Amino acid sequence: MRIQLFLAFALGCMACPAANSNDSTLPGVTVPPTVVADAGDTAPAAADAGDDSARPCYRNCYGGWVCNITTRRCEPPPFDGGREAPLPASGPGAVSASGGTVDRLRFGVYGDVRPDDLNEDNRYPRDIISDIMTAFQQESAQFVVATGDYIFSNNAASASAQIASLKAAEANYAGFVGHALGNHECKGWSASNCPNGDESAQMVEFMRGLVPHTPTPYFDFTVETNLGPAKFVFVAANAWSEAQREWLTRTIARETTYTFVLRHHPSAFANDVTGVLESDRILDGKNVTLKMYGHVHEYRRLGDNEVICGNGGGPLRGFNFYGYLIVDQLVDGSIQVTSFKRGTNEIVDQWRVTADGRRAP
Repeated sequence: MRIQLFLAFALGCMACPAANSNDSTLPGVTVPPTVVADAGDTAPAAADAGDDSARPCYRNCYGGWVCNITTRRCEPPPFDGGREAPLPASGPGAVSASGGTVDRLRFGVYGDVRPDDLNEDNRYPRDIISDIMTAFQQESAQFVVATGDYIFSNNAASASAQIASLKAAEANYAGFVGHALGNHECKGWSASNCPNGDESAQMVEFMRGLVPHTPTPYFDFTVETNLGPAKFVFVAANAWSEAQREWLTRTIARETTYTFVLRHHPSAFANDVTGVLESDRILDGKNVTLKMYGHVHEYRRLGDNEVICGNGGGPLRGFNFYGYLIVDQLVDGSIQVTSFKRGTNEIVDQWRVTADGRRAP
């Protein structure tokens, strides 16, 4: 059996694309990327060199999929919501860069939409982004938040052209889009830092084109809901400064029922990016409802209240898929997070958290 599995896996990977040297991976983390089964696939999983007979399933299950101990195969998790039930009625209301008021929250999340290679303006993933934005419009998202890395350029002309392509694709959605800063909007490399907002042509174009509503690359807004206020905090780890530290400390301390944090890098990059380490020191121990990251080009649920949504159009990591999240505030006050696949809009994963970030039943 193990020989058969190995041969199947090896033959399947003969067609796998080579890793892109620009792809981001979690440092020190060897957990395989989420795999989503297409029609005919048996499971989203990664091969394991250990003894198959000792495990309930032939392979480890990832991305929220669960092991069926009878068939020994990974299967999608059972849904207590989603498409099998009517979608939550979260409107009405309106949200802008200054916040807003809604009955219940319903917002979209996506990110990491840069092209594969430097200054590759003519290959910007506009079709993928357009599909995702159309889905947000069809899902009646009240607003959208993005996790960073919208460009891959090193000059003003290329940065401007790529941001123009992004905005043209985002025009398929009629609402407000809040953009968190990524390292590619600074100087490109993961640990680059642009606290002044003018250290590179990319940074200047980001500030002018995507966040004209704020004088700094970090910002926040609050949405009033029938179940309590929700603040959205956009941390700019690649623009870290003492001023941002003071802002984040004050903002997190401000009492709200819900706190949603956007930051490009997950915490695994704390040893590489000063802004990740310093912002984690402020966030640790606080009641954060949901932390949304990008940087790694995949979808992955990291914990009860942490998720990577970096599969919005850039070069994918491993056997991943292009997609997006819809986040709903339910009538019981919990927050439901649903991962969708781009194009088919099928549900890949779904879970719920409480307002203070604990796993909800």
